[in-house]
Amino acid sequence: RFVEILDDKFSKALKKSSQVVGPARTLVLSWSRSAFFWGAGAGLMALYFVDWRVLFSRIPGYRRKFKVDDINTN
Repeated sequence: RFVEILDDKFSKALKKSSQVVGPARTLVLSWSRSAFFWGAGAGLMALYFVDWRVLFSRIPGYRRKFKVDDINTN
C-alpha cells in the first residue's frame, strides 16, 4: 500500500516537472546550435582584435616561441 502511494506521488510530481522542463528543453535544443556558432564567432573575433602574442605567451608550452623582449608588458 505504501509503495502504491509513493509511486502515485512520484508520478504526479514527474508529470508536473515535465510540464515545466519540456518547453525549456525544447527551447534549449532549438537554440543550442545557433548559440554555439555565435559564441565561436565572437571568440574568433575577440582573438582577431586582441594582440595574439599576449594571449599565446601565457600558454605554457607555446611561451618559449616568444622572447621576453618581444612582448610589451605594460
